[in-house]
Amino acid sequence: MVYLTGKQKLAAVLLCALALIGAGLRLFLVERGGPLSRNSAPTAADSAVVARLALKLADYTGPVRINTADARILERLPGVGPQLAARIVKERGRGGPFNGPDDIAARVKGIGPATVARWGESVTFSDSASRKEK
Repeated sequence: MVYLTGKQKLAAVLLCALALIGAGLRLFLVERGGPLSRNSAPTAADSAVVARLALKLADYTGPVRINTADARILERLPGVGPQLAARIVKERGRGGPFNGPDDIAARVKGIGPATVARWGESVTFSDSASRKEK
């Protein structure tokens, strides 16, 4: 069973609300004889946009995904400012994804065991927003 934090529940509700608003707008346009026909179906591009929006929303609601987050998101972590965030992104681009706390501490100057310990449950080293690997 998957348990969601309060922020993750809020994100899910907002995502559902956006989907409902989009469906309502689509229905409104069809009924008014707008550019959409009754036979038009969502395209792969529509699905890709929704998937990208869901991932962006997860960046702001769940744990910070060290291996995919940009510098702005990394700055949410305790003890991480613009310079350290830039070093994390640069090292990740140079050496590939981080395998865990020990790996990031060894590869990025300015990050040690104490810094990683302060992050606690607010980070994940996987690409999935729902898995918490430390």
